[in-house]
Amino acid sequence: MRIAVVDDDKEITRHLAAALPEKGLLVEVFANGAALKTAISRDTFDAVVIDWNMPGETGLDIVKWATATLNDPPPFLMMTSRSDEADIVAGLEAGASDYIVKPVTIAVLCARIAAAVRERSRTSQQTVVKYDGYTIERAMQSIQLHRQAIKLTPKEFQLAALLFDNLDRPLSRSYLLAQVWSAAAAVETRTLDVHISRIRDKLKLGPENLYVLQTVFGFGYRLARYVEDQE
Repeated sequence: MRIAVVDDDKEITRHLAAALPEKGLLVEVFANGAALKTAISRDTFDAVVIDWNMPGETGLDIVKWATATLNDPPPFLMMTSRSDEADIVAGLEAGASDYIVKPVTIAVLCARIAAAVRERSRTSQQTVVKYDGYTIERAMQSIQLHRQAIKLTPKEFQLAALLFDNLDRPLSRSYLLAQVWSAAAAVETRTLDVHISRIRDKLKLGPENLYVLQTVFGFGYRLARYVEDQE
């Protein structure tokens, strides 16, 4: 999972940037809400852990902005020292998926992040998922189109399943590379482009099958349900 951490306390961000990767999380740190807003418009995160008290826009302001502005915002977890009941209610009502009072252990934080992401993507946890003519069987790592199995490599299956899991959500190149090839792999973006092309051809993604695989210029890719007047 790729996590954004937003906090102006450098000691906290240094600690999380060191500890969370040991739990298998990819972390990008931001010192304020403005930096996050810029990043989230060009990149993809599975969840955002954000402080309340920061210079400029507060964490609460950013949660409200994301809820009102982003088409498909990631879950926001407010992690703050503010523990009054009114603050907790305000954070959750603003759109935060969870509210965590500092201090918190890394184990608990990771569990809360995982729960928020799991809640957001319950559909992707299903063993068999159908999208009109497409059927994804995770246990078999198989995708069928109109009951005909399509031969895919393991990486092609991972990439295709990830795109279907995030239907209509633009996914950045860096996010796709991290999720499918892992952050440590030295993979060129050309590898991603080749796999995208293969998936588009093998799955016959196009208006005739109701799903199109779009290039989001300067960002990445999006699998979208075809709408007749979109072209």
